Amino acid sequence: MKDVVLFGSRARGMHDDDGDAAFGRALNRVHEIRMLADDTSEPPGSDEAAWAVAQAEALLAEVQSKIGS
Repeated sequence: MKDVVLFGSRARGMHDDDGDAAFGRALNRVHEIRMLADDTSEPPGSDEAAWAVAQAEALLAEVQSKIGS
């Protein structure tokens, strides 16, 4: 969780309130999914895993568009 907070604090300079909130919620949910999988030793379902990958791709695309890479 500390990494998510650090990322959030560094990303504040490039922000869009609605997008930031949506990405924040998605990151929190992905973190919850990961923690549950760690605690139960059960992998997430395929739908949850696909959703998490889609969220990661969207986040990376957004960051790349903001930094121009």
